[in-house]
Amino acid sequence: MNQFKRFRIDRIAALVCWLLMPVYVYHVFRLTLLGRPIRDSRTLLVPFWEFRNFIRTERQRYWMEQIMGNLAMLFPFGLMLPIMLKWFRTPVRTGVAAFGFSLFIESVQYVTGRGIFEIDDLMHNTLGALVGFFVYMFAMRLLIEYRRAYQSNEWDI
Repeated sequence: MNQFKRFRIDRIAALVCWLLMPVYVYHVFRLTLLGRPIRDSRTLLVPFWEFRNFIRTERQRYWMEQIMGNLAMLFPFGLMLPIMLKWFRTPVRTGVAAFGFSLFIESVQYVTGRGIFEIDDLMHNTLGALVGFFVYMFAMRLLIEYRRAYQSNEWDI
């Protein structure tokens, strides 16, 4: 595959992510802020409390959905960010951006009374974004290997 085609595919992927990111962010805000009633502002600063509830209560399914939902919520963020901007092609930069995005959401939930400011949510959201980042890295490695094999004609039968 020549450099022009590779450049074009990379640019198309970035463009698609740039178009999808505002839609994704809107849905995250709708899920975490807009669709919730206003209550008193609360915080829960005990780390790993959701895991403790998962282990200690009979509602394992509920707590697993809570944990997995927070992991899944920022997975697309970690996947799209390095495609959109080369600067985010390190786990530290993507992780810091995800932590900042999650901190923003949790802070707005606290200020507006539309949710609980939770340390667990910060951890799970950041971890979910990092999983998305590593899926991106894995996919890029596979793509590079495929391109290398394609260019050297290893796929000929």
